[in-house]
Amino acid sequence: MTTKRFAPPLILLIRLLFPGAVNAASLEPATLKAWTEYVESANKRMEQRLYPGNIFLWIDEAPDRQVSVRAGEIIVLPVNPNMPRRIPSGLIHDWIGGVFIPQVSIKDVLAALSDYAHYKDFYRPAVTQSRSIATS
Repeated sequence: MTTKRFAPPLILLIRLLFPGAVNAASLEPATLKAWTEYVESANKRMEQRLYPGNIFLWIDEAPDRQVSVRAGEIIVLPVNPNMPRRIPSGLIHDWIGGVFIPQVSIKDVLAALSDYAHYKDFYRPAVTQSRSIATS
């Protein structure tokens, strides 16, 4: 005798209400290849910032960026003018930004960024509920 396996009711409901969401979890091989290549090239560009004589901070590449950020502006721009980049069955969006937070250390910033339980307080009203499920 064979038994039939049924999907749990929640999975059936998700498939019924959001049919595109089920397929969105996997990328076509050409899309994944283009994404992987882009990530590798982006990592190489970032690593080049570490070499002596190269500009490390993005805001230091243009004097007007530095002035604007130090004046309290938050600047967010595409990494290059060709963004978003079209790839097979997709788009790559790559953005960079700068902000100056006076009298705050990088330790304070990293602590706030990893305080997921308080995102609902930090990013209200856009975030209405937050909690950490797991960290590693």
